[in-house]
Amino acid sequence: MARPLPSQGREDMVGSKGVIKKVEFVRIITKALYSLGYERSGAVLEEESGIPLHSSAVDIFRKQVLEGNWDESVITLQKIGLDDENILKSASFLILEQKFLELLGKNRVMEALDTLRSDITPLSINKRRTARYWAVREDGELTLKHKLSGHLKPVLMVAWSPDDSQLLTCGMEEVVRRWDVQSGECLHVYEKNGLGLISCGWFPDGKELFSGITDRTICFWDMDGKELDSWKGQRTSKTSDVAVTKDGRHMISLCRETVILLLDRETKTERLIEEEQIITSFSLSKDDKFLLINLINQEIHLWNIKDDPKLVTRYIGHKRSRFLIRSCFGGTEQAFIASGSEDSQVCNCDYRHYELYASITLN
Repeated sequence: MARPLPSQGREDMVGSKGVIKKVEFVRIITKALYSLGYERSGAVLEEESGIPLHSSAVDIFRKQVLEGNWDESVITLQKIGLDDENILKSASFLILEQKFLELLGKNRVMEALDTLRSDITPLSINKRRTARYWAVREDGELTLKHKLSGHLKPVLMVAWSPDDSQLLTCGMEEVVRRWDVQSGECLHVYEKNGLGLISCGWFPDGKELFSGITDRTICFWDMDGKELDSWKGQRTSKTSDVAVTKDGRHMISLCRETVILLLDRETKTERLIEEEQIITSFSLSKDDKFLLINLINQEIHLWNIKDDPKLVTRYIGHKRSRFLIRSCFGGTEQAFIASGSEDSQVCNCDYRHYELYASITLN
């Protein structure tokens, strides 16, 4: 018969030197039994010792994770008593990442984005982010030009200056940085105290820029970071999609999930495009007369925005269930529109005649 381990006068400690915690020692043996396939022996040891392999909080946590109760499992995780803050954040990140992907799979895009912004980003996992851009050689080969370091959060958006000599990068609810394309040097950082920037873009003259702010306003800057103006009329949505007409007079932005704002900077007047479905992206034609709007229900709407906005036609046929699909104008005189699709096809339409022109399968 095996002799009991000495406890040196303390029932919670075992071993000849009294430095081994009895609870942890029993749990190690129990886990070893289970891992070797001795389910009955492991269960008996748990019962006889009165020491469960996992605490009640861990058992609840495991059950919640297996059932996909992501929010409840994150709350329970905080109660388990992990000493390492980094492990706690990493575990929370993995759980919330699953929640994010699940919401995307169910077409609940806005809830997924809210989870990304409100729950995942504050964890600051993999905090240091970079933007990179490549040079395209005449033979089509790509070479890394610069790695632009400085953002502390994921880079949400980039925008080339009209003359292609500078680049704006926007961190997620963070700051906007302006870079010299040739040297990779950061020329200026645009920020607002207590607020985050969520989008960026240039005015056609290349002397002013704009950004969306987390308080749902639009801010206009000069190159040195002086705030020239801000628009606080129809509050903008937390979105990265913004467009400006060639004359710099009109700005286009989402102001609600289903509404696009057309802002006249000179007269300070607003026009609205109202859709029935959630807007996922939009694209402005080069002549500034048409707006192409992608919707969550797998439709693309073409609007004439020259005067009062009018819906011209609807396009269907492309597939979208999980990813953000963007459409664009193109071809001679921008007479065609093209759209990506999750069924590995590119849909091409002649928008002057409002009919499907071609469908190209990508292998």
